[in-house]
Amino acid sequence: MQNRINTFIQEKEKKKLVTFEKPQIPIPNQSWKKLFLMMDLVDFLLQLDANPDFEQFYEKLEVSKNDIDLLVIPIYNVRNIKSGFHFLTSILTKLRNLKYLEISGNPSSNNLNLPPKASKCLYKGFCNFQKLGGSLEMICFSNFRAEGNNNDILERFFTPIGFMPNLVSIRFYGTNLLQIPNASKSLGNIITNIKNLQELEPPSVQILVVVANTPEGSWRTDAEKGFM
Repeated sequence: MQNRINTFIQEKEKKKLVTFEKPQIPIPNQSWKKLFLMMDLVDFLLQLDANPDFEQFYEKLEVSKNDIDLLVIPIYNVRNIKSGFHFLTSILTKLRNLKYLEISGNPSSNNLNLPPKASKCLYKGFCNFQKLGGSLEMICFSNFRAEGNNNDILERFFTPIGFMPNLVSIRFYGTNLLQIPNASKSLGNIITNIKNLQELEPPSVQILVVVANTPEGSWRTDAEKGFM
């Protein structure tokens, strides 16, 4: 199937029927105030387990909730926070103006294992985010390995993507999410309904196959129809 897809693309490129344009991912413009609030929150989150000051945590969320639209949420092994990973739910519930979001382990720490309790809190946060009117344009999962039941992992990380019709970019780096059984099928079925999607990184032949076999609709391009 991969050879068939590659051959099709090469033939169409020769005939000038398929062109490639680098995706234009709309990174939100950042004023000095937005940058300060974002960097201050990220720095605070990095220190939260060592100094779990939740009064200050909620103050920061309240102060920045109308301004932060770009954020990297650092994830790590929680040792000192009595409420565990519930701070992840709070971040996504409060920051409803987010457009560009990365959820990332420390790149220098190999194989951070994200426990089921953490993915459950992320999922609850994403559900609250959607219910309260939030809508992302870019999402990235990076530098962690999700643990737990495979079906739970698919539901907690892929189902929220279906809540986000305005997504233009979905990225996976250094994570096992696309290696979970049926991950490509699940994600492929979801992204067929995201009409403005420009980027899926890294690309997956299995996902392309799922998309290619989706019933024809107005969103499908001539190139996509050709994969069938």
